[in-house]
Amino acid sequence: MNVAAPASRARDTHLPLIVVLGALGAALLWFVAKKIHYLTDFSPASYAPYFRVGTLHHVLGRVYAAVMTTGMALYFMCRNPRRPT
Repeated sequence: MNVAAPASRARDTHLPLIVVLGALGAALLWFVAKKIHYLTDFSPASYAPYFRVGTLHHVLGRVYAAVMTTGMALYFMCRNPRRPT
């Protein structure tokens, strides 16, 4: 089915898409430039706000969530009634 696009459709530009992608690219570049020191600077001064008691609770909460998620997944995989014995 070879049908040519209408003339009005053929002249459409992608200007709004280019503007949105440019804005997203600029935001990404700004974010990376602002946060790149966390990947390159490992001094205590750089990470001082993150070494608090809250960090310990955060890490322990993530470990607990990972263990519980894995446990629930294993439980439901092992109790499959259609599994051959």
